[in-house]
Amino acid sequence: NMATSAARFAEDECGPVRSLTRDFRTKRKQRKATLDVQANQLVTRLEKLLFRGPAPTNSAARREFEQSIVPWHDDKLVPLCPSCARKFGFRRRKHHCRLCGGVMCNDCTLALNVQASVALTVPNQVVGATSRRSRSRKELARERMRDLIVSEEDAIRICTHCTWMLQSLRKSQRVAEEVRTETAPVMNLYEEFKKCKTQVQKQLPLYNEHVSLLMTSGDISLYDEGIRRKQELATLYKRINDLGKTAKSLLGGKEAEYPSSAKVHGSLDIACYEFVRLHTVATMPLPSEAEIVEIQRMRREEEQLRREQKRQEEERRQAQLEARRKRQQAQAEQEQRMRDLQEESASSSFLDRIWADKRKTTQQVEPEPEPIAPPVAPLAPEAMAMLDHEEEMLLSYLEKAKLEGKDDEVQMIASQIEQLKLFRAQSTAQPR
Repeated sequence: NMATSAARFAEDECGPVRSLTRDFRTKRKQRKATLDVQANQLVTRLEKLLFRGPAPTNSAARREFEQSIVPWHDDKLVPLCPSCARKFGFRRRKHHCRLCGGVMCNDCTLALNVQASVALTVPNQVVGATSRRSRSRKELARERMRDLIVSEEDAIRICTHCTWMLQSLRKSQRVAEEVRTETAPVMNLYEEFKKCKTQVQKQLPLYNEHVSLLMTSGDISLYDEGIRRKQELATLYKRINDLGKTAKSLLGGKEAEYPSSAKVHGSLDIACYEFVRLHTVATMPLPSEAEIVEIQRMRREEEQLRREQKRQEEERRQAQLEARRKRQQAQAEQEQRMRDLQEESASSSFLDRIWADKRKTTQQVEPEPEPIAPPVAPLAPEAMAMLDHEEEMLLSYLEKAKLEGKDDEVQMIASQIEQLKLFRAQSTAQPR
């Protein structure tokens, strides 16, 4: 019975098991690629028939053009229809497919209208484009209708195999268009993440600049604006965190069934987390009101200290200028006195006046002095006072010149002092 057979089958040991899924997928992929190439060739031939060549009114030229696109099979070598296996005859005529060149009967061919043909020639790349100027397939097909060689009432005869190929292509185009039109939930989350990211990158530098201004100036009126900006950033950070968590929970625990989707969702979650972490670190902390008051006090103290330092610096500068002016004035006076002394020494006017006074006081002509010690009449008290005053002046000049390190002036003044001393010694010496 059936139960005994089932039990016996269950007891039998199974032999080696091999999974053919990978081989099946490989062969299916190869066949899909082959069919895609053939379908693209059919579309290329269809486009040439629609938009190139002579008009259908010239039947001979049109027939020659169609045979140049794809070679026609010799109808004499085809006694039966390849599709239905019926014999050709007077009632069953032979027809050539305009896309593959095969020979078919009338029942196994299809008249493809022009509008459907033009829709098949619209490329997939423009369907579902994300740009603002994207247009639908119908609009593009309507525009291509203007360039037709054939009329809209004409039809293109094709075989059942080509019909099946074009239907498969049209189905794949429809599916691709639906896929492009329909947006996955994770894509919506990613678009919102990009918007929040742009807002954070725009507001964060403004917030940091505002906090820096608040801490520099200590203006309490800027505190409310800083709180508002900080709340906006906190809202954006929370929204980005929520987007990452939502993306991670979209699959609902089915990550093992959809590993690729799970990887995409996990990448979005990690991107949201890393963005919030990095920008939170870059966000400057907002000071409290007490800290702002303390900043104001410190700024006032710094301002007072800066003013005091500026005042002291100004006083120091004025004192330096005054000392410099006095030094320049004393130096100018000394130089003037030195020039006067040099002029008097050069002209010997002072010694001449002293000799004149001495001659006036002499009552008689002195005898001619000896070469060694000539007799000199004593000077008058007024002349001696003048000599003393002049010697004191020369001594003071000599001390200043020594202090300033002017060796030339020291030698000149010392020689003048020696001359005065010699003159005084000669004047005060007793006559023989």
